[in-house]
Amino acid sequence: MLERIAQRIVDQTTDILDYPMSITDEHGIIVGCTDSKRLGTIHCASIDVLKKDQIVHYDEAYAKSLVNVLPGVAAPIYFNERAIGVLGIVGNPEDVNNYTKLVKSHVEMLCYESFYQESAILEAKKARHTDPPLTPYPFNKCRSN
Repeated sequence: MLERIAQRIVDQTTDILDYPMSITDEHGIIVGCTDSKRLGTIHCASIDVLKKDQIVHYDEAYAKSLVNVLPGVAAPIYFNERAIGVLGIVGNPEDVNNYTKLVKSHVEMLCYESFYQESAILEAKKARHTDPPLTPYPFNKCRSN
């Protein structure tokens, strides 16, 4: 689910915040990013965030010691109490920390919205493909009054 909406979220959010960001799946693969060249690559920081199960700040020095990691803040994204990915916002951790919390919340709400929309579509399809209910036999027409 996150894979289907990640890039749209990144595009819409960066139009407003003007900070580069990425979203990874539960395996640390970048599925949404302001830099399209990074899509499909492993993001080591996301794997770290998923293991620690908490928000992690990456300063310039720490980010340089890792592959494919930029300075900023990374936060786990939850759906049904399970981490399904990581949001990372690039910048000075002090500057982007609150934005990360806000966008994380927004991403989680959009995941729930997407889930409920997909569920409603499936229910509608199921209802259309279900045989019509059996009509009860009109027993009252067999009796004479």
